[in-house]
Amino acid sequence: MIKLLLSLSGIFISVLFLKEPACQSNSSKESGVLPLAVGNEWIYLDSVTEDGKLVSVSPDTLRIERTSSLENKTTYIFNDGKEMMVRGDTLFQLAMQRGGAKFPTTVFYPSESESSYNYMFGGDVAVQRTVSRMSGCPKNAWNGSKCYRVTDSCHGEIIFIYGIGIYREKLTQCASPAKNFTVKTLVSVKFK
Repeated sequence: MIKLLLSLSGIFISVLFLKEPACQSNSSKESGVLPLAVGNEWIYLDSVTEDGKLVSVSPDTLRIERTSSLENKTTYIFNDGKEMMVRGDTLFQLAMQRGGAKFPTTVFYPSESESSYNYMFGGDVAVQRTVSRMSGCPKNAWNGSKCYRVTDSCHGEIIFIYGIGIYREKLTQCASPAKNFTVKTLVSVKFK
């Protein structure tokens, strides 16, 4: 019953974000939050830690393979299977419920002050995330000057460079976030 309530509340909150005027725009410009175009690539270095020990470091390429659409809005399908879209200043990932219906769930939006939202994954699991503007960006090769930190209730963290994408992401296992995690660090981009 609790999972059903979380699922329904996550969908409701996602719909609210779609209807909120500050989070969407009629403009067709989609390059502000994240450069979305078929062929764009982000190359990461993934460091995997298991049971508190670094077990591997390997390159990882994220690439936009093709486009699709949802509600007359272009979506972008990545080589890892994720499907993303932008509305105004908000980046959404398309999630799928067990029944097969797709719906957008908020991944990121720029906020000058601390703000929280629910992120849905697996179609029926909500995780609370908090976004806030950083006072400065980590030193980076892209001269990004507008950076945001997104944290979640499992001690995960994303550092997002506005206009570039995810600079660093710490993906954790909720049961043991201090001992089992992966850190993805951006090393190169190729934009079309």
